[in-house]
Amino acid sequence: MATKIINPRYYLRMFNKVLMFAATPTIEWDRERNERERSCDNIVLLIINIIVSALLILTVNFINDASLVGHNFFDLPFNEILRALLYIMIFSLLVESAFRLPLKFASFNLSLSGAIIIYFVISLYNLYFKFNIDFRVIILTALICGGVINLIVRFYRNPIKGFWENNFGLICYTYAALYVAIGITVPLVLFNFPLPMLILYGVLLLWQSMLYSYIRTNYGIAYNFGSNFVCSAFIWILAYNTISF
Repeated sequence: MATKIINPRYYLRMFNKVLMFAATPTIEWDRERNERERSCDNIVLLIINIIVSALLILTVNFINDASLVGHNFFDLPFNEILRALLYIMIFSLLVESAFRLPLKFASFNLSLSGAIIIYFVISLYNLYFKFNIDFRVIILTALICGGVINLIVRFYRNPIKGFWENNFGLICYTYAALYVAIGITVPLVLFNFPLPMLILYGVLLLWQSMLYSYIRTNYGIAYNFGSNFVCSAFIWILAYNTISF
């Protein structure tokens, strides 16, 4: 296992698999690979993902014109570090539930995803346009929409399931596009990115989305959530250490 992790060809092979998935999204669950091999694959994918995450932070750092500013995440009180990691874990769970959970059809998956996406969208536009909508109203609206989606999916279950299973590529690209659209809204609101760097940031987010989707559909949600949590923690810690807030 250790030999594989330090083998550059192994990284290129996994990188190529993700690119092939991004070009033609398919579910290829290899049942012959044991848990050790799957774990090795995901360690390599995690390292690749961390590299991409670092590029995201460097992009933000370049736009914000803030070289190392002297923050140190680990200088925070221990209880603050635990609280931050808890928030990151909750955020990762929400993101995966919104954009990767519904890649496999189930009425619960679709309704939960819809509710979380609506919550993200309303919250971001509330922040951007300063509508001052109470967060409880936002949560209630998202829950109601999620409930409506659940009823629609249950009522039209067979045709929706058939469409979902026969158009996996379209579904995967749709959720990737939603992930990118919501993701680029954050730097647009907080950092006022110029268009060229916003496009670059969007491309990097798209790559990250396809990588997470590949892990979700070919290795399972546990590996996917673990990768998202570790990379999200890396992003927030690096951002805290390098970006002037």
